Amino acid sequence: MVYKTISAKTMVELVEKKSRFIALAAPVYSEDEAKGIIAAVRKQHSDANHNCFAYRLLDVETRLENQRYSDDGEPSGTAGMPILNVIKASELFNCVIVVTRYFGGIMLGAGGLVRAYGGAAGLVVKQAEIVEVKQYTQTTVTMGYDISDKILRAIEAGGFEVTNKLFTDEVSLTVLVEDGLQSEFSEMLIQVSMGKAKVWY
Repeated sequence: MVYKTISAKTMVELVEKKSRFIALAAPVYSEDEAKGIIAAVRKQHSDANHNCFAYRLLDVETRLENQRYSDDGEPSGTAGMPILNVIKASELFNCVIVVTRYFGGIMLGAGGLVRAYGGAAGLVVKQAEIVEVKQYTQTTVTMGYDISDKILRAIEAGGFEVTNKLFTDEVSLTVLVEDGLQSEFSEMLIQVSMGKAKVWY
């Protein structure tokens, strides 16, 4: 399984009609971690008028999504949802964005707030380094010594990573196989070994 996230905490600031909007984006891998980032921003900017946020998580084992957002006192739908929409439009997972607002004395109206919060979120995503995260399954391949060299060459030629080799009465290889490629990997081994190699997931 492959998904996109950001590589590290990133922060930007913009001013809209004298209101300061400070956006922080961070990679997170659990709801507790996301809540920790939000709490830290609220503590750092305890004098701000609003600390609005959104996050989107992906459990790579169950493939279930979890998303939350908050307007933190801004009119409903004007802050948290625009931030979440940026995360979703950027196809990001395991990412939290908190946008802090220091009110500048000029009302922005609902449309202005949506543009400002969405704009701050979009700017911080643009500044952040987006990376692809690949999930792997650790696989064991066992075979006789007579075909071990041939199998090893085929595995490495296929771009699969061998992380461990064990030599006992047979040869046992530990291989990292990208999620989604297990069938392809198994079929390749069956063909190369003529069914003699065994694969354990």
